[in-house]
Amino acid sequence: MRIFFSLLIFFICINNLYAAGASDDNELIEPLPTEIVSLIEKADYSSSIEKLKKFLEKNKNSADAWNYLGYSERKIGLYDDSMESYKRALKINKKHLGALEYQGELFILLGDLKNAKKNLKKIGKYCGLDCEEYLELQEVIENFN
Repeated sequence: MRIFFSLLIFFICINNLYAAGASDDNELIEPLPTEIVSLIEKADYSSSIEKLKKFLEKNKNSADAWNYLGYSERKIGLYDDSMESYKRALKINKKHLGALEYQGELFILLGDLKNAKKNLKKIGKYCGLDCEEYLELQEVIENFN
């Protein structure tokens, strides 16, 4: 019985790795290292950008990494770079809720309310009007005025 559960857990983990970040050519994407997430949580954006760029050299199809790169770039004012990173994330996964939310926040910073609202509408379509990403972007949009 123990072997059965061990194998079941193994296959679930493998499946989740592929589902979380596999590209069209079935490239296995590594999960984002906790070290990078920790740097972002500590607001050490310069270091997170450096680590994310290295991570993306081997994991160019990681929508999560592109999203967090865009987030870190936005936080230090690299708006053009940030927009490109969000576009890369959304090219890989057009339904990436984090990238849609953060790109919407960038649109607001740039004074582009129209595109921020478009992202809000997409988020609502993909996860509903009560999901975290929708509510957070909605609040940013409402505070724009």
